[in-house]
Amino acid sequence: MAKKIPVTGHYYNAPIDLKRFRERLKPYKLHSVDPLVCELVNDRFVVITKFGVVMFWNTTDDLERSIREELTKFLTDFSVDERVSDRIDIELGATERIGFERVQLSKLSPDKIKLISLAFAQSIALNKFELDITSILGKIEGYINELKTSGKLRIKPARILKSVGFALSVKYHVINNLVLFDKPDETWEDERLSRLYRDIREYFDLTDRHEGITVKLDFITDNVETLLDLLNTQRMVWLDVTIVLLIIAEVIIFLMQIFVFNGH
Repeated sequence: MAKKIPVTGHYYNAPIDLKRFRERLKPYKLHSVDPLVCELVNDRFVVITKFGVVMFWNTTDDLERSIREELTKFLTDFSVDERVSDRIDIELGATERIGFERVQLSKLSPDKIKLISLAFAQSIALNKFELDITSILGKIEGYINELKTSGKLRIKPARILKSVGFALSVKYHVINNLVLFDKPDETWEDERLSRLYRDIREYFDLTDRHEGITVKLDFITDNVETLLDLLNTQRMVWLDVTIVLLIIAEVIIFLMQIFVFNGH
């Protein structure tokens, strides 16, 4: 029976300065600086990405607890989004195969751990963004239903602008932090590692999920722009109505003055 290596991943709600945090990992053997790949003891690793995903490879509870305590001391916001915490089991066997619900390696190596961890971390981050996007879409649906039933929007522009800020923030994190389009240097130097990275990205369906997020973000942006235009139109209509009412009021006052003057 193939030996299984458990790998757990957790999303911290804050970016991690890898260079500074590396100072806290000096007692451990360092294999990579971005992401941080540290060997805690033989064949037990922690991998840390700059965008907040931390993964534990085959660690004991005590080892994991010690790293988590260091993160708690280091990060201003050390909360973890438990909704997207995940786990995969890496099988060790005679051959290397990555397929449906199965990742098998012939042996562990720091390079393989780094590449698999990068894809796993990106998958966890995408899970986080997918959940947040679903929440925003729910709010936008509420605005649209309100417009459909009442013909009016009773929301402040600031609330809609927050949706714009969210969409821009997600785009920034996906492009700048998840580096979904950049192949790690190791894959250019070793054909087997290149194939491993390609297969593990397919295993987590990263390309299609990224495209799906992009489509949803564009949908959010387009709808938010439409809602803002409608709000501006409503404001202009009310402004026009207000101006007309003021003119009518001035006319009434003028007529009353004439009436009073003639009455005397």
